[in-house]
Amino acid sequence: MIYAHATARINYTTYDIKRDFDVINCKTGRRDVMLNACDDVPTQHPFWYARVFGIYHANVYFGGPLKCRSERVDFFFVRWFGHDPDWKGGPAACRLDRIGWVPEHDNSGAFGFLDPARVIRACHLIPAFSEGKTARLLTPSQMWDSRSGDWVNYYVSRSVVLDLRLDITYFKT
Repeated sequence: MIYAHATARINYTTYDIKRDFDVINCKTGRRDVMLNACDDVPTQHPFWYARVFGIYHANVYFGGPLKCRSERVDFFFVRWFGHDPDWKGGPAACRLDRIGWVPEHDNSGAFGFLDPARVIRACHLIPAFSEGKTARLLTPSQMWDSRSGDWVNYYVSRSVVLDLRLDITYFKT
């Protein structure tokens, strides 16, 4: 059996070496994730991005009839983003990276399954409003951004938000 879940919790280490977590919820806007890219080409972008549409787990049985063991397998059902090849972004260009949906008929696959352990953390995507929307990347679907289609592109905000709580210690002289 496959079991559906409403949320998933992604643990990560913050920039100031503390523990924190992101909650992925398919029913809210907090469902975009980033993971390390598996590209063999070092000049490619270091991250992949996806939108989570389903959070699941299944109990998988391994072994023969005499020696059988069960293992829980967690997975996300995702729609993949691809990098905009016509856009130069990142720190060197002083611009945010820009991504867009992988088209439905692309050989690499617009949809797939993802091991939650590969997710680094949730990410914040900003629609590129000036690029508009399109209905040609995917046939009419519940997976669209809205009833009128998908945003053509998104900007990836990977800015560091620092916690400004300071510990002030007063020394007696």
